[in-house]
Amino acid sequence: MDQTPLPFSLASQSTLELRGTRSVTIRQSGNNKTRATASLAVAADGSKLKPMIIFKGEPRGTIATRELPVSQYANQLALCCQPAAWQDNENMVVWIDECLVPHIQQRADGAPVVLFLDHFRCHYSDTVKARLDTIGVQLKLIPKGCTSVVQPIDVGVNKPFKDRIKYLWWAWMIGFGEDGGNIPTPSREDVQHWVVEAWNSIGVHIIQNAWRKTDLSYFPEE
Repeated sequence: MDQTPLPFSLASQSTLELRGTRSVTIRQSGNNKTRATASLAVAADGSKLKPMIIFKGEPRGTIATRELPVSQYANQLALCCQPAAWQDNENMVVWIDECLVPHIQQRADGAPVVLFLDHFRCHYSDTVKARLDTIGVQLKLIPKGCTSVVQPIDVGVNKPFKDRIKYLWWAWMIGFGEDGGNIPTPSREDVQHWVVEAWNSIGVHIIQNAWRKTDLSYFPEE
């Protein structure tokens, strides 16, 4: 399991124009600094856990208590708010209860469960370790500096996931046409839709290949 930022605007940082052009117009959606965080996890059998999206806001504010619970994607995502739109001790426990526990109940079938996490502080707080102990999950911390080598999410899942998010963002942008009008900031529901579509399109082979590239691989070479 690991986190990845979700910018609401994914405009390209490069352009193609004739040499000597004095100005290049870039069309992008409004408020391009807004972002959320996605917490993604994959299992050693090639399956995916329910994703979590953390939006900016108070954990018990209006967005968290009135808007997110009635989202059409509430059954497919764990949704919460945090002042900086980041993972912390409180929503890490929410992830355990809403994403990890249901997956264990559906697929573990009594087998021992090990959770690999990096050294992000909230991953090994006393609160998180106590909750994992309660449900019988063994926590293994990935050595510092090794996340890009042995963390399956980083090794082979993040890039195809974010490529799909960007494709969906471009499709959303194109839907506004070419009349040059202002494009609004994507809504939180737009972002939820993109995450659901992108995550559902990540196939088992992508996940298995990510595990194969690490020393944690559970899959024989085909």
